[in-house]
Amino acid sequence: MNTYSVGQNGDFIDKDSGWQNAYQAKEKSVVLVRPDGFVCWRCEDHSEQPTLTLEEVFAQLLGK
Repeated sequence: MNTYSVGQNGDFIDKDSGWQNAYQAKEKSVVLVRPDGFVCWRCEDHSEQPTLTLEEVFAQLLGK
């Protein structure tokens, strides 16, 4: 699983806010985007334990 940070200190910089607008992301949002561009999960504030949070989200999405 690959994770990326978008923002001033992230892996990618969103200069024109195109990504932020397309995925309705706020400054501290967490957005899980499928390879086809569909947003399957979103959180308005980042987690202090992102790996654990993603494991829980995937368990919910996959019905486990």
